[in-house]
Amino acid sequence: AGMSFYVLPHIKPIIGYFMFATNVDRSRKRLLTFLNRPLRGISREILADWGGTWQELLTRERMTEGERKEFQKLDAILKTIRQLSPEMAVTYILKVVGYENYVKEYCASMEDVILFQESLEELRERAKMYSSLREWMELVQWEENSDVGKQSGNMEDEIDEAEVFLYTFHGAKGLEFDTVFIPHLNE
Repeated sequence: AGMSFYVLPHIKPIIGYFMFATNVDRSRKRLLTFLNRPLRGISREILADWGGTWQELLTRERMTEGERKEFQKLDAILKTIRQLSPEMAVTYILKVVGYENYVKEYCASMEDVILFQESLEELRERAKMYSSLREWMELVQWEENSDVGKQSGNMEDEIDEAEVFLYTFHGAKGLEFDTVFIPHLNE
């Protein structure tokens, strides 16, 4: 299953960083996959009517000084990613950007941590197959948009009216659905 791997909740943000850094996909939807992972305290409202360029976003008026600083740091991160090999880029996001510690904090059990680490191994193996990050992301994007992705379990394209998905609260983070039921919510 090629594509389904890239839409895993904890892999999707890494792919988001790479897609954005390499200019393969600079959409609002892609930016939201990694904007606050790890937490940066950037409000989604800043992106409300943004349809422009990254440069326009960096110079927006209506953001706090703290948010502006976070955007500048994020800009520096994206510039760094652009210069790295795929394998180095994975390590950079995990260690330097702090994504690995961020995810581990949200893992509910040791089992989750192990699953996350197994996914990272898989990601590192895939990264080794490409000489450039852009080449890798163009292929991932092609898989997302083609039948290859759909056949290998791209959930978002396979959602049928009659299907129900069960997620943990953290597993559903970053995914969007029209209708959501939260059972056993007492308070």
